[in-house]
Amino acid sequence: QPLRTGRLVLPPFTVQYNGLVYNTKQIPIVVNQDTSSDYLLCEIKTGVNAAYVGEQVRLSLEIWVRQYQQAGIGKLDANIMWKLCDTQGSSLGVFGNADWRQVRYSEAGRNDPDGKPQQYYVYVVEMVAQPTKPGPFDFGNVAVAFKYPKRLNRSFFGLELADSRRLRVLAKTPPLEIK
Repeated sequence: QPLRTGRLVLPPFTVQYNGLVYNTKQIPIVVNQDTSSDYLLCEIKTGVNAAYVGEQVRLSLEIWVRQYQQAGIGKLDANIMWKLCDTQGSSLGVFGNADWRQVRYSEAGRNDPDGKPQQYYVYVVEMVAQPTKPGPFDFGNVAVAFKYPKRLNRSFFGLELADSRRLRVLAKTPPLEIK
């Protein structure tokens, strides 16, 4: 994972596989500032900081997606917005066992990083976990991806996604110690 923005170069390296040697060339890349936090936030919540092995623990995954609006079209409906969740690009960790058909949502406001108030859809997935070993609870890799609209077009079939950008964020995890 890059630690700074700008132009970086991945150095060449050598790999040996099945008795053969493979060499790569250096690879230049450009790293930009992450702006997905303005449009997509993800956080796991629990009602407790500690639990026992075998005890049921309620977990909630909150997915905050900034409402999309476009002149001439208005605000994109929450159900349509939810369909833009990129399930192939997401990793669900412990929430892989959740019932994703029972996702509920609400609308909420919060300030973006510049302090400007924005409206979001907050999708909530709930589940119950039963820890099997002591120590810090392993939520797994929970990351959510969305195809966030840049532009919509109207067509005979309704609204179509004309252009989008892929957003992907890791969920913030709370401390949960298992005893």
